[in-house]
Amino acid sequence: MITVSRRRWFLALAFIGALTAAMMAPSEEVARPPLRAAKGPAGPVTPASQAQRRVPRDDNVPPLADFERRIDEKFVVVDVFEARQMPGPAAAPPPAPLPPKLPFSYMGSIEEAGRVKFVLIEGDKLHIVAKGGQFAGSYRLEEVGSEELVLTYLPLEARQSLSKGVKK
Repeated sequence: MITVSRRRWFLALAFIGALTAAMMAPSEEVARPPLRAAKGPAGPVTPASQAQRRVPRDDNVPPLADFERRIDEKFVVVDVFEARQMPGPAAAPPPAPLPPKLPFSYMGSIEEAGRVKFVLIEGDKLHIVAKGGQFAGSYRLEEVGSEELVLTYLPLEARQSLSKGVKK
């Protein structure tokens, strides 16, 4: 494994080598092939005749900096490699939590001191409840009907019906 200092030395040597190669490269003037005299009806090719054949240069071309600025004014630059999150379908709101199934069974009613109380069984526990009373830590008896009791599960304020088992 190459350590950081060795890697830096290697990169520095590579940079110096590239710089030296660029400086040693022949210039544009040397890279052109020499002009040869061509035989034919037009006569030999000389630098003067070569200059006459060249297309005249347009001096109205703006400098490179103006060209780049104009490109920026006309076009929007988009980074195609930018990480983007595609919009997905709109998420539906989570469903409202449901109260647990009623763990009670109706056993009957008791009239005591002019008030009617209802007897409910939860497993091996017995609950005697009047209308509006709380029981089992999280339930309240809200309404009493002829065929059912309406209970409220207090943590969710959810109303549930408990059948009395009476049919008319």
